Amino acid sequence: MASKHMADVSHLQLKVRHWLANLPPPSSSSASPTLDNPPRDDTSCKSERDGPSHVSTHPGTQTRRPVKRRRLLTPPRTAGMSTPSAKHSLSRAASSLSNATSSAQDNDQTPKRIKTAPVLGPFGAPPPPSSRRSGSVSPKKQARNTTTTSIQCRQYDVTQNIPAALKKIWRDMSGYGKGIGVVGFEAKAAVEDAMESQPRFQQEIIHDFVFEPAPPTPPIPTTTGRDAGPRTKLGPTPTVDDVLRIFEDASMCYNKALDEPSWNQAVHSPVLSMATKPIWRLRPGDVVAHVPCTTASIMPVYAEPRGRKVDYCMCIQPDPLSAAAIRAIRDQDVWTNLSINHTEFNALQDMPIAVSIETKPQSGDEADAQGQLAVWQAAQWRLLERLVGRNEPKMPLPDFLPGIVVIGHAWHFVASTKQDADVTLWTGQTIGSTDHVIGIYQIACALQYLARWVEETYWPWYKGAVLQLPAQATQEDGHGS
Repeated sequence: MASKHMADVSHLQLKVRHWLANLPPPSSSSASPTLDNPPRDDTSCKSERDGPSHVSTHPGTQTRRPVKRRRLLTPPRTAGMSTPSAKHSLSRAASSLSNATSSAQDNDQTPKRIKTAPVLGPFGAPPPPSSRRSGSVSPKKQARNTTTTSIQCRQYDVTQNIPAALKKIWRDMSGYGKGIGVVGFEAKAAVEDAMESQPRFQQEIIHDFVFEPAPPTPPIPTTTGRDAGPRTKLGPTPTVDDVLRIFEDASMCYNKALDEPSWNQAVHSPVLSMATKPIWRLRPGDVVAHVPCTTASIMPVYAEPRGRKVDYCMCIQPDPLSAAAIRAIRDQDVWTNLSINHTEFNALQDMPIAVSIETKPQSGDEADAQGQLAVWQAAQWRLLERLVGRNEPKMPLPDFLPGIVVIGHAWHFVASTKQDADVTLWTGQTIGSTDHVIGIYQIACALQYLARWVEETYWPWYKGAVLQLPAQATQEDGHGS
């Protein structure tokens, strides 16, 4: 019995040596495919055609292709071997590598010019038949086709095709960025006292133009504030103590190289609270608030890559009549049923987004922040286009959507415009910095300006174009603009 076993082993060794001696040279890998040398699957070929990626540049992944070629050179099939199974394993491995490459590109790279998003059906259309047959299918998984949207970030250039309304707001933001009129007349005395007693104020050259001009003498009596100076109309000027606290906390975040959540909690949220209330402090009659929304994802029907998020939004608290209109719209359509916005984030499901804010720590990448905001606002444009398109007569879209990009200390105003399928994020306007005290006054003033624009311009447009509410009706309901 033992001798028979040894004979079988020797015979097998001879077969293996014979097979090894007859292996084709390496150059034969380009020969026509056979069962023992199957062609590479399309996914692997596509990965090589598309050039290097983040995955393929890592040293740990550079040996993957040689390993795959060695697996293809298998011995002749025997009863215990399954070539089709091996081919399927190779296909799965190649697909996994391709998916990893695509994921790395989505997560690591600033959005490029061309992005795709699922095609939206007509407003109010029922979900696809497949989802009606199975209640377990989420509406978020119903879109299958794609459409192309051009998204780009460009430096603001007044000679380009810029809407007149955006030119005006950009010019006003430029003035605030220079410190012109950012301290209200009633706060002038306190700031002048600080210039004499506070080292943080003494270290800066504070020009007279930072103060709002004195009101007429004698003052014009008013109960509405409409006759007040332009800075006073925007809201209260931050106190000296508030400004010093922001300055010190921002300096600490910078010196300790703190991360983005720390900057948001210690600096960015308090700065936003100088201009608008956080959503949890809203009272009846308040219109504009801000909400942190770092976990708010874009609904997949509105954009790809949907992983792009922002840190804050200025949103609108609807009056009762507008809230009823929003509920009616949400009941009419499978997508708006999830949210009146382009995100399902719970706090924003029935409060329209007006201004979006992306923040980074001091070491953050400004281009990446701009790219995130551009993708986010491109999704918002698609939503607004769909909401406005359901009405007859169809009203025009807004001239622009404003945004803020924050990199550590520095706050920048940006705005996106839409022309046909092209969405452009215009950049380049710094409004202030928390590394000097007057810069904090500049930021607060600019944010109050945006909140006023939301209440007096964007919200009336939204009520007319989206909610189809007559202006007089909304004024009588208590939220007149």
